[in-house]
Amino acid sequence: DTTVQFFTTYSIEISVLDSTESSYVIRAKYVVDSVYNKDYTMNELTMLMNNISIDIETSEMGIIDGVKNWKDVSNQKNKALDKFEKNYQNKFKDFEKVIKGLKFHFSTKENVDKNAIGDLQQMFYFHGLDFKLREPLGIEDTVLNKFGNGTLKIKGEVTLDTIYVDEGVAKLYMYQEVDPDDLKKELIMLLKINHEPITDLVDSIETVDTTINTTYIDIYTGWIINSYEDKASSIGGLLTIQERSIRLR
Repeated sequence: DTTVQFFTTYSIEISVLDSTESSYVIRAKYVVDSVYNKDYTMNELTMLMNNISIDIETSEMGIIDGVKNWKDVSNQKNKALDKFEKNYQNKFKDFEKVIKGLKFHFSTKENVDKNAIGDLQQMFYFHGLDFKLREPLGIEDTVLNKFGNGTLKIKGEVTLDTIYVDEGVAKLYMYQEVDPDDLKKELIMLLKINHEPITDLVDSIETVDTTINTTYIDIYTGWIINSYEDKASSIGGLLTIQERSIRLR
């Protein structure tokens, strides 16, 4: 069995710290409710990062500009990783390499923006767009590169699918795909960084990275009620699936 499953359930306490005519500062405090992984060490690592607060800056339309307290986030993540490293040093293969990679994910503002707020981006994704019922809006944009520095090109569409007038709810749909050529370039770059041999087979490797999002929002306030997001990434036959469900309570 080559399937690895990892489940985390957590609450996000959201508050507005500051606001102007053109911006907001919003605090999201993460509280882990439960975590499951066959590897108990990963469970402990997740709990070490419990109760972290992330402050994001947005425009007046709710478009995220980035993490304001990224240095605090980076320090808390690094302290948790240092404790984890002390407890489990050399307990599994490539331990130091794994810890170094995790610390790199939160080493700069760009990396914190890229790796720490995926769920918040999901919550605010549809803000600031001008929708017409069942008329798809084309997406041609860039996203932060989760494999390294820089950005990756994406394309796709977002649609206001249905308005449930009596319930005061709207259903929105989003599909996006990362440019496969950009993904292949990143694969080659990773091989070079890790001093792995690069063969002609790399050109034939299929690279796919897609995101599908279905979100229900309150049409009067814009707050999400439920949001479901599926990410599928496949590089050379290695498939990674990430599912995230958000519910307002």
